[in-house]
Amino acid sequence: MIDWKRLFELIQELLKEVGVDPTDPTHWKVSVDGAPSGPVTKSIFGTAGVDFGFTHQSAAHTLEGKPQPGNHALVEFDGQTDQGAHMTFAVRDQFPAKPLILVIEFVDVALGGAKRRIRFDCPK
Repeated sequence: MIDWKRLFELIQELLKEVGVDPTDPTHWKVSVDGAPSGPVTKSIFGTAGVDFGFTHQSAAHTLEGKPQPGNHALVEFDGQTDQGAHMTFAVRDQFPAKPLILVIEFVDVALGGAKRRIRFDCPK
């Protein structure tokens, strides 16, 4: 079983080592189905999960991922649980351009009547 709390703690430590604060929304960029969107207006990154605020096509949205026991996360979009959506994340090294990039992606999110892929990258 994945220890989500410890994993999120380690990611926070790694990002802080390279001078990136994942709780600062200006450090994030957001895209919807690969197209730039945004800006990111809120970013809460902690052991309880992630909570983002962002705009897409002039509308404000919230997207939360809360790790659950086992290997999945509860995804809430605009305050409603989205049963079909799931959250993935990766830590990438693009040295020397960027020392470390955290990617959090929400897949199959019901947005505008279609299933969308919403991706957050830090740093942007």
